[in-house]
Amino acid sequence: MEQHFVNTPHDIPGNDDTGAMSSCLVFSMMDIYPITPRDMNFAITFPSFEEISISLNQDYYKGKLFKFTIYFRFNPYSLSGKELNLKTIL
Repeated sequence: MEQHFVNTPHDIPGNDDTGAMSSCLVFSMMDIYPITPRDMNFAITFPSFEEISISLNQDYYKGKLFKFTIYFRFNPYSLSGKELNLKTIL
């Protein structure tokens, strides 16, 4: 990211494909992947950060903030049995 997405004459500043490249980068770093563009279903794995907070638009969501913290990065099964949207994560 620091090599290719910087604002210097040797790179391509502003060439962001109308936000597609930066949104892909943000999703990748959070390890949240949209399954299909039309649906609001996401695959969630372990992010590059210990904590992530997303401000929610209250026109569409009841809450103000979606926040999750990674406590056990080394254990890929620590999400198993937890709930998301009132459904148990397998």
